[in-house]
Amino acid sequence: MKTAQKLAGTLASMFPEGVEDSEYQRNLEILVGELGQGTVLEDLAAMASKDLPGFNFLSKTVL
Repeated sequence: MKTAQKLAGTLASMFPEGVEDSEYQRNLEILVGELGQGTVLEDLAAMASKDLPGFNFLSKTVL
């Protein structure tokens, strides 16, 4: 749970509208689901191919 909360907060900071941003909501749902399944690293690799500000900080939060 603690990792998911850190992940959510860090992810929200990457989007202009924070938690209200539809991209945040979509990505959070994916990442939390992947975290629960143990496949979050694969999803982070997919996100790395996009130009998201703050991605390095997000990946350090998870790892």
